[in-house]
Amino acid sequence: QRHEDDTVVVVTHNFPIQAILCKALGMPLNNFRQLRVDLGSITQMDVRDSVFTMLSMNETWHL
Repeated sequence: QRHEDDTVVVVTHNFPIQAILCKALGMPLNNFRQLRVDLGSITQMDVRDSVFTMLSMNETWHL
């Protein structure tokens, strides 16, 4: 389902987040362990026309 111009919140475990980050950063999936995603952290990105823009990654200030 498309959510153009909507804000979508996805809550999941760190491995799926690392996989999405690999795609967004153009990294091979087998390099996912190079990306640190702490439990409970927040990662934000903007996706428009299949173009990923990283807004923040692995924020933990709220913990």
